[in-house]
Amino acid sequence: MMAKKKDKSADTAKKEAAPKEKKLTKKELEEIKKESRKNIRRRIRRTTH
Repeated sequence: MMAKKKDKSADTAKKEAAPKEKKLTKKELEEIKKESRKNIRRRIRRTTH
């Protein structure tokens, strides 16, 4: 169950970032991806407690 929730959160993050990617540079994209991953981990930690 938990694994499926993680996959869904990752997919939604990718979908949200997709339209913005065209306007941003590669460096900015990498930073956003790193931030989104950290945010997903934080959300998982909050939900588990």
